[in-house]
Formats: sequence, structure tokens, C-alpha cells
Amino acid sequence: MNTSRLFHFLFQGNLVKRIAVGLVLGILVALVNESVKNSSGIDLASSFGVLGQIFVKALRAVAPILIFFLVMAALANKKVGSKSNMKEIVMLYLLGTFLAAVAAVIASMAFPSDVALLNLLVKSC
Repeated sequence: MNTSRLFHFLFQGNLVKRIAVGLVLGILVALVNESVKNSSGIDLASSFGVLGQIFVKALRAVAPILIFFLVMAALANKKVGSKSNMKEIVMLYLLGTFLAAVAAVIASMAFPSDVALLNLLVKSC
């Protein structure tokens, strides 16, 4: 595989294929991590873990916006006079969003944490 085909696969290829390749590579890193760590002292999992963290954070950032626009597109494409269950779908979306916010507030009260930037600000003063 020449570099242009590799570049095309990595940056313009099918997203599902790229995710599958990343999953397989992650499994391979997990399988060889212990032997590489014992022989050379390099922890591959922590080195490559940054990529996984970036992917998960990006996915978390995009998912709510994507769902919002999917619901809005479904509402906009509804034909006048046609029977649909949009009211129930929108109500479930709003209820789910509200319950997620309530769960987040309860979790933040049950498991309080310190804000790292606030600690740095207090130490610098």
C-alpha cells in the first residue's frame, strides 16, 4: 500500500472501517503491552491511551448535538397532515435530557470533587 492510499484510508476513508481498525489496533496494543512493558519498560497502553481519551471526549461532545439535529430534521421533514409520533418523541427527548441533568446534579452532590484550576489559583495567591 503506497502512502497516498494509506493517507486516503486514514483521512477520507469509511468511518466505520477506521473505527474497526482502531479497535483492532487497541486490542493488539493491549495484548502486547505487558510483554513490551516487562522487556523495555515502555507502557504502550498509557502512551496510546491519549488517543482513546480524545476519541471518547469528541464523541461525548458531538453526540448530544447530533441527536438534537436529528430530532429537528425529523420535525422539519414531517409532512403536513400525516400521522406521526413526533409529540411522544420530543417529550421523551426532553424528559431524557432533564433526567440526565438531574442525575448529573445528584452524582455531583454524592461524589463531590475539587476543581483543579481553583486549587492552582489558591496556591498561586
